[in-house]
Amino acid sequence: MNLIQAILNSYTPEFVFLGCLLILLVLIVSTKSFLRKKRGDGFLLLGPCGAGKTSLFLQLSTGSLQQGTVTSLEPNESAFCLHGTKGPTVRLVDLPGHQRLRGLLDKHLPSARCALILLDAVDFMPTARAAADTLYDLLSKRSVQRSRLPLLVVCNKMDRSSAHTVDFIRKRLEKEIEQLRNTRAAMKDIAKNSTSDASVGKTGQPFQFIHCPNSISFVGISVTQNEIGPVYDFIKSHNS
Repeated sequence: MNLIQAILNSYTPEFVFLGCLLILLVLIVSTKSFLRKKRGDGFLLLGPCGAGKTSLFLQLSTGSLQQGTVTSLEPNESAFCLHGTKGPTVRLVDLPGHQRLRGLLDKHLPSARCALILLDAVDFMPTARAAADTLYDLLSKRSVQRSRLPLLVVCNKMDRSSAHTVDFIRKRLEKEIEQLRNTRAAMKDIAKNSTSDASVGKTGQPFQFIHCPNSISFVGISVTQNEIGPVYDFIKSHNS
């Protein structure tokens, strides 16, 4: 015990502080590395039909500004280097937006590194509930919470004068998810049966994205105007 005390006394408080700080940094980096290893290598592209997922998929992979939609009941998957870069390779999985195909999400989540949810900022209101459903399904999965799967909510068509602001979309989705949370909780009480879903947000408080364990960011883009920088940045920051 005297030996330990002598060793501690030989170091200045500044040295001890720097040592503790270094240990803390190592723990943070190790934790992030561990969580990333628990996740896969796929970037999931989700969202309601008509939001522009196919156009974004093409622009990321080829730089093409081709517009229009391709209705498909199968995922569109491709591995490529982001257009204009030399790597590393990105594996992007575009999942169909049809409500009946939600089972595809469970199939691809185990191999996901991140998820991007693309929304139409112009026609947002008619699809707000569907978008909230998608986010709730993601956030209530225990695997998503355990792995801290990063989410990026991408508001497309921000170049239009009639587009809703990113802040409006975020707040509206929080209200929709709060309603969903209350409705599903009531249904569980009526059915008197437990599910494997995890709780979303903080119990007893109105839902807010900041209460979730996952990193959830909101950005505005315009695929048609080639203004997708925030999406590039997000993918590159999680693909290293």
